[in-house]
Amino acid sequence: MALNRGFMATLVSFLVLTIANLGVAKAVTRGVFAHYMVGNVYEDHAHQDIKDASAMGLDGFALNIGDPSQAFVRQTLNYMFDYARDNYPDFKLFISMDLWAAGSAKKGLDDFDGLLRDYMGHGAYYKGPNGYPFVSTFADGGLHNTTWMDWRNKWANEIYFVPDFDGTEGYYLSDPAWWEYWGDVVDGIFSWESTWPLRGSTQTSYWKNESWVREGAFSHEKAYMMGLSMLQYKNSYETNLYRAGEDNLSWRLFNLQQMSPAPEYIEILTWNDGPESHYIGNIWPEQNNETAPTRYATQANFPHDGIRPLLSSFISSYKAGKEVMEPPTGYDAVGALWYKSIHSSTVCPDTDDLTSKKPDGYSAASDLLTWAVIVSSIGGPYSIRGFSGGQELQTFYLTPGYNFGTFSSLQEGDQRMELLDGTGKVIMVASGGRCVTSTCPDGIYNLNPQILELTMDTSEKTCTEPITDIYPPISTTAKYGTRLFGFTDCTPGYKKDIERAYDDFHRLTSQKGVGEKIDWTSAAALEFLAPPLENQDQQAQIQDVFAKASTIYPGFYFNPWQNWIKVRCDDPFNKCPIICNQEDYGTLNAYSSNNDVDEIDYPMVNFCPRFFTMPGLDQVVESAAGLTKYKYNMNKYANQAHTLLHEFLHLHLVADTENDTPNPDIYDLRINWRAYNKDDTGRRPSHPAGYYVQRNADNLAFFALAEWVRSKKGYYPYIPVIRRQELTRDPTVPSGRVAYDTQDGDLVISSDEEISPFDQCSTYADLAADGSEITRESLNLTALIDLSAYPTAYQQELAEFLEMYDALGDDE
Repeated sequence: MALNRGFMATLVSFLVLTIANLGVAKAVTRGVFAHYMVGNVYEDHAHQDIKDASAMGLDGFALNIGDPSQAFVRQTLNYMFDYARDNYPDFKLFISMDLWAAGSAKKGLDDFDGLLRDYMGHGAYYKGPNGYPFVSTFADGGLHNTTWMDWRNKWANEIYFVPDFDGTEGYYLSDPAWWEYWGDVVDGIFSWESTWPLRGSTQTSYWKNESWVREGAFSHEKAYMMGLSMLQYKNSYETNLYRAGEDNLSWRLFNLQQMSPAPEYIEILTWNDGPESHYIGNIWPEQNNETAPTRYATQANFPHDGIRPLLSSFISSYKAGKEVMEPPTGYDAVGALWYKSIHSSTVCPDTDDLTSKKPDGYSAASDLLTWAVIVSSIGGPYSIRGFSGGQELQTFYLTPGYNFGTFSSLQEGDQRMELLDGTGKVIMVASGGRCVTSTCPDGIYNLNPQILELTMDTSEKTCTEPITDIYPPISTTAKYGTRLFGFTDCTPGYKKDIERAYDDFHRLTSQKGVGEKIDWTSAAALEFLAPPLENQDQQAQIQDVFAKASTIYPGFYFNPWQNWIKVRCDDPFNKCPIICNQEDYGTLNAYSSNNDVDEIDYPMVNFCPRFFTMPGLDQVVESAAGLTKYKYNMNKYANQAHTLLHEFLHLHLVADTENDTPNPDIYDLRINWRAYNKDDTGRRPSHPAGYYVQRNADNLAFFALAEWVRSKKGYYPYIPVIRRQELTRDPTVPSGRVAYDTQDGDLVISSDEEISPFDQCSTYADLAADGSEITRESLNLTALIDLSAYPTAYQQELAEFLEMYDALGDDE
């Protein structure tokens, strides 16, 4: 099926019901925004969002805020407002009060006053046509018109209010009674729910509700803001639903062209709502980190930026009031091909978890390829043809402007669309993406589409086969996000340090190569997690620990199913004064327990005074990087974030280790060895090295830290290095080395002070709810892994490093 403007002219009559009753259209200012979920986001990522959105022609972001009291809200707004004003002065921002989420957070309309007061006067805040700050909502909050009028009067009526009140009675019928009740409250109206068909419906072309609402707004001299979106697929937060989907976006773009007068505003749903699948922007890991949605919505596996060129051309035409859309100057076309990556024959394992079920509305998902293309009026004629699973499908002939339709088949394997010029030459192609399969690679009925941009790369790209073994059953451990609470006896300065360390902990665990796709042959993995021959049976569990740890973060908007970790600074078990480092009489940094002493249903971490003398993650990396020789020594990188990671790994909630299932408990492994000239001997370990490293918090925490240093600074801190040496006496070895040998079958290690654990003060022990120490297995070392067990490339790299290191001068 294919449609274009020439063909569609015959269908415009069904839209005349809107036009006939409106008379002459008034001139309007047209603005296009994207709905932006405000949450925990790094500053550079917030800036990138503005840069990308501005590049595609958006006028700004509607900033969805659910709980205005959260600290990350102001932090993120500060990142965005100042950057937009200073770098993209035409890109504006306005606040959209999410009263549905606010209600769940026990917040109300008045709780937004502080934010509105502080930001409505900012140079980057968007103003309505009356010159006043533009304010919107998601939902009406169940409030009466009198409450809203009182709220307006609070601002002396000096706002431009365009709310989403589409849940109120009579809204979609544009009932006169609705306008009598709400007319004085609003300056315009915004429709959210009509952006998609009802669940189970395939009527993507249906337009009557939208037309009635637009007619009502126009006849009452109010602005109208229309929603624009591809689909809604959500399989998280106790919800599993699907609303088409397929050619929904295509039809809305077409119908919008026919609407006269056009809406004053369009709001694209959304820029970054990963869990709802209707994002067109960047899905940053720090915002979208909870287990359930990352199965189907990640930037790596499900990017949606391929739809942006099409939308960009639409935005340009819409704002210019053009009847015929055009691609950018010099382009033959812009467009995209999109599809779901599972076949209708797919059967997923059925468990008790709601996520494993078919989504409500699943029957509306069709086995077809959807396309939309805008072709130039210069050149041509143009045509497109589709391929699915290597099978050639239909060919459609295009007319200048906007064309859209579907290829009526979806086969397993590659999907491809070709744009041909008048000679039949292929000049643009949409291909690649994820392969369509009849299996269930994600463990769920994943309906988040693959979007393939039409580009000038005409090569034969193949699709990417989904990995089928990386999604174990979703653990309930931390899939809803985790917040810190309590902060017992923590000063404001201490609390700030802890919250910063919590942010940095997430950066450590969610970084590529740690939270996902560990490179088991990297230097950090080889040294802290053991060579592959020694950890191959533990790799899946080690990866799972980091994957689960990366979900320990609040997430990017309120949800009522959060997990909680109790934070204390009052030392309930009186462990902080213990001297753990004889050299400098250092005391403990922190300790943890899976049961808080007062609230035993919650895990607990206590931070000791020494913790607050440690540097932050960024501070220590920058400080060490300025050194000549010591920057290669991991001892120099101990910091608050890696300490917090160490403590969190002891918690069942973080590492998913309750009852040693599915991952083994992580504790502080006691390691015994025979020092030179000592008589005590040990026995050989009964397990491979991977068995022990996956149980030792220091190994895991320092692996993440080492990868962070390497990724940020481009070098790997090899020191300390283990060097084999025949021991006839207590050896003297070069700085940064630890000498060892075996005597009578026992490991003998130099008594050099550098062999002590990196930071003995990161924790005290594994503690029960009463503060007593839990007895754990220890490791009696009698041999170390021979260097020959390590890859040749690593051995060569290490040798070259040591040659370079020995030639360096000492730091002052």
